[in-house]
Amino acid sequence: ATLIVIIASIELYWIPTLTEQEVSKQVKNQTAQLNVLEIALIDPILNADLAHIHLVLDEILIDHPEWKRLSLKEANGDQLYPIVEQPDIADDDHVFKFKHPVKYSDVVLANIYLSADLTESIQTFEHQLRVLDWLLLFLLPLVAIVSALLQDRFVRRPLHQLAGAATRIAHGDFDVQLPEASTDEVGQLVLAFDGMCKMRNTAQSALEELAYFDMLTRLPNRAMFKSHLTHALEDAARNNSTLSLIFIDLDRFKVINDTLGHDVGDRLLVEAAERIETCVRAGDLLARLGGDEFTIVVNEKNQHRGSLVIANRIVEALKAPFVFGNQKPVISPSIGIALYPEQSSDYGTLMQYADTAMYQAKAMGGNCYKYYSSEMGIKLTRNMTMEAGLRRALVEDEFILHYQPKLELASGKIVGVEALIRWMDPVEGMIPPDNFIPLAEETGLIIPIGEWVLRKACEQHAEWGVPDMELAVNLSANHLYDAGLLATLKDTLEETGFPAHQLEIEITENALMHDVAKTVCILEQIRELGVKIAIDDFGTGYSSLNYLKRFAIDTIKIDRSFVSDIPHDADDVAITSATIAMAHTLHRRL
Repeated sequence: ATLIVIIASIELYWIPTLTEQEVSKQVKNQTAQLNVLEIALIDPILNADLAHIHLVLDEILIDHPEWKRLSLKEANGDQLYPIVEQPDIADDDHVFKFKHPVKYSDVVLANIYLSADLTESIQTFEHQLRVLDWLLLFLLPLVAIVSALLQDRFVRRPLHQLAGAATRIAHGDFDVQLPEASTDEVGQLVLAFDGMCKMRNTAQSALEELAYFDMLTRLPNRAMFKSHLTHALEDAARNNSTLSLIFIDLDRFKVINDTLGHDVGDRLLVEAAERIETCVRAGDLLARLGGDEFTIVVNEKNQHRGSLVIANRIVEALKAPFVFGNQKPVISPSIGIALYPEQSSDYGTLMQYADTAMYQAKAMGGNCYKYYSSEMGIKLTRNMTMEAGLRRALVEDEFILHYQPKLELASGKIVGVEALIRWMDPVEGMIPPDNFIPLAEETGLIIPIGEWVLRKACEQHAEWGVPDMELAVNLSANHLYDAGLLATLKDTLEETGFPAHQLEIEITENALMHDVAKTVCILEQIRELGVKIAIDDFGTGYSSLNYLKRFAIDTIKIDRSFVSDIPHDADDVAITSATIAMAHTLHRRL
C-alpha cells in the first residue's frame, strides 16, 4: 500500500511538476541562445554583409537541431535569411515559437523568427525521471532495511543498554558497561550517563580514601589494617603459612609535639612514615593506627626472620635527626612483635600481644624491639586484674589514707601532715602505692584516685579540728595537666570548708617539666586560689635555678637520696647545704 501511494504520487504529481519545471527551464535556455545570436548578428546587419549573416545562421543551426523553422527579416519586412523549416513540423505542446528583435542602441535592426521543437529533450527528461522513479522504488525497501538495522545498532540497542545501566545505577551499582558514544542525541545521553558514573566513581574513590587511608601520611588507616590483617590470617590458615605483626610507637613524640608544635609534629610523622616505609618489603602492609602508632603485617617465609630484619631496619632508619629548619628533633622506635600461629590466631589477641611487647620495649628505654613472650602475658593479665581491682576500689571505697607528720626541727612541733594513699584489697590485703600508682597513671585512673585523696584528706582534716596544721597532697603529672583540676580544687575546698592556705599540693620535679609554659600558667592559677605548692623529689630531675624562679613554688622538698647519708657522705652534705642556702635566698620554704 505504501509503494502504491508512492508510485501514484510520483506519476500524478512529481513527474508533471518536474516536467513543467524542465520545460520552463529549456524555454529560458532558448531565449538565452537567441540573445547570443542577436549579438552575433548586429555587425553583419549594420554592414549589410548578407554573406556573413548567412554564415552565422548556418553555424548556429548546426548546433541547435531542435530549431525547426528560422527566418530573419529587416525591420521594414525585407527578408535577410530564407525560412528554414521542415515541411512536416506541426504544432505541439513542446513546439515553441519565438520572435526576437535584433537591437542596436534601442533601434530594431531586424527580427528573428524561430520555431523550436523541444519534444525530444522533454521526453528524454521524463524517461530519466521514470528511471529514477523505479530506482527509488527498488532502493526504498533496501533503505528501510538498512535504516532498521542502523536504528537497531545505534538507537534501540544503546537505549536498551542505557535502560539496563539506569536500573543498575538506581540500585547503587555505578560500575556499568555503557555503549560507545556517538554524535547524535543518543550519544549525548551516553556521555551524560558516562559523566555521571565517572563523577560518582570519583566521589566513591574519595570516600574510600577518607574511610581507609590516613589523611596525614596517606598510609592505610586502622580500618583498612584490620580488614587486611583479618584476611591475611584467613589466608595463612588456608595455606599453612606464617605471619608476624609489628607494632611501632615513637618514643618521646609527645614531648616533641608539645615543645615544637603540632606542625612540626605532623611533619615528623610524615617523614617517619616515609622512612619506615623504605624498610618494608613488597607484599607487607604498613599502616598508621593513629597518633604515633604504626603497624606492619609481615608475610613470613623463613622462621619469622622477616620481622627481625624489618625491625632492625626501622631502628637504623630512625636514628638520623629529622631536620625542619633550625629544629632537628630525634626520635626512636619502641617495637613489639607478635607471631602467628605460634602465639595467637585471631586479630584481637595478636594485636594485644604486639602492643604488650611494644610496651616492654618502651619500658627498657625504647629504641629497640621485643618479641612477645608468655611472661609478658602473665604481667598483662596481672595488670588487667589490677586495673579492674582499682576500678572496683574506687566504687567500693577500698582506699585508705595514712598521714606522715611534718616536724619543725627547731621546736619539735608537728606543723603539718602529708596524706599517703594505701589500698586495702579484700584478698591481697594492704597494697602500697608503689605497686599500683604506675598502673593508675598508665590507665588514667590516677585522676579519679587523686580527686578521692584530695577530698578525703580535706574531710578528715576538717573532722580533726586542728587549727593551723597544713595538709599536703601529692598530685601526679596527669592530674596537673587535667582540664578539670582547678574546678576540682575549688569545689573540694568549698564543699569541705577546708582553708585554702592550709592546703599544699606536692608535685614532682619531673612532672613540672612536661610543658613549662603551661606549667607556669597552671601553678599561678593554683596560687590564686590560696593553695600552696611544693616541689617534691627536688634534685632528681631537671634541677635549674631558672625553673625555680619561674615556677610559683612555696616549698622545696629535697629528695631522700641526698639526706639519708648525712652527715657521713660529704657530697650529700655539700649538695644539701647548697640547696638549703639557695632556698633561703629565693625565700622558699625547705
